Amino acid sequence: MIRIAILEDERTAKEIIYELGKLLCRKEWVFRPFLKASELASAQQAEEYDVVILKSVFATQRAESVFVKPYEDRVVIYVRHDEDETDIAEDERTFLIHYRRAAQELRRIYPKVDRQLRGKEEYVFSYNNVKVILSMNDIYYLSKEDKLVCFHTRRGLFSERASMNDMTNRFAKYGFERIHASFLVNMHHVFGVESDTVIMDQQDRLPLARSRKQRFLGIVERKAMQC
Repeated sequence: MIRIAILEDERTAKEIIYELGKLLCRKEWVFRPFLKASELASAQQAEEYDVVILKSVFATQRAESVFVKPYEDRVVIYVRHDEDETDIAEDERTFLIHYRRAAQELRRIYPKVDRQLRGKEEYVFSYNNVKVILSMNDIYYLSKEDKLVCFHTRRGLFSERASMNDMTNRFAKYGFERIHASFLVNMHHVFGVESDTVIMDQQDRLPLARSRKQRFLGIVERKAMQC
């Protein structure tokens, strides 16, 4: 279920939600409208929002400390109005649209938004009678150790009996790439490449197979251009 919060005037909110309804027609989603920032700030303490839509006047350090920075996987869409000249740099999870072209610009950014939302889907596995539910964004990388596949995650290390080839196919749509016979990385957490080493954002350093290097560097370059 995708949860969307929108802090906008009624007219703009209706147009945005109408267009999002068409884009998200094959997904389960709900939205909550807010007229005051204080109401949204209070509501998000009790309910998680995957997407938050704000007027661009809220692109301030104070507002971002409440609505953006504490939620590193949240997609934020700022809406610019005629009187506002706020300069906002787009990245993987931050977007800017103009309210007069809301429908057109939502269609423009939707492929990137969709990639971020897919990362919030869950993977469930069981091992030694323990059931673990992980968000895709919580998984840094997978490694192969004997007959086990190990999940290196924000919540710790988990493992299950599985084939790395099967995991490569299963996780491809979530932005995971094979860098070595024994390693599958979440591109969301790749910090950079140094020689034959992939550096993850939590500072783990993983081997990059020479046979996969050229293709992987191309993926990294395209990802950087999309930001």
